[in-house]
Amino acid sequence: MSISWWKITSVFLLLYTFIAGILMDVPRLPQLQETIRNLYFHVCMWFVMMILFIVSVVYAIKYLRKNDLKYDICSRQFAVVGFYFGLLGYATGAIWMSYTWADPNNPAFEYELACQEMCGNGHYSMKGAVKVVTRSEFILWRAKQKAKYLQVFPDKDPTNAKPATADTTKSSPPVAAQ
Repeated sequence: MSISWWKITSVFLLLYTFIAGILMDVPRLPQLQETIRNLYFHVCMWFVMMILFIVSVVYAIKYLRKNDLKYDICSRQFAVVGFYFGLLGYATGAIWMSYTWADPNNPAFEYELACQEMCGNGHYSMKGAVKVVTRSEFILWRAKQKAKYLQVFPDKDPTNAKPATADTTKSSPPVAAQ
């Protein structure tokens, strides 16, 4: 078995990626913390998957043009290895997502929303926020909310009704019909 330059290069790149992913300094962002290290692995998995699928298609086309079985075998193997890289990319993405998106163990987390429409000026400044809270905090917040109708027409709110000034328990004399 001969050792090719690309095999040696692959081993060095894999070692570098693993060592860099564990030991190199990464940006300290409050939202990402140490999970940013996952990008050394997760993004590479998806790139390798896409490259392997493209090579698989190239070999499949070669098989269809030349009808040589070795191209079909290569195409299948590239696709199988690409599939495994896809699974690994999916797994590393799920691990990263569980720590950076909607972590239920981090109720003080806030997400920024930004308008993505391109229909006019000023959309970049249309921002909102989503705050992750515990269930009990949400129930308390929801109980304090009023219907939008009552916010627009506060005089229609039954809780703001003025008490009656006249005695309404006495009946008034009947009015004669004319």
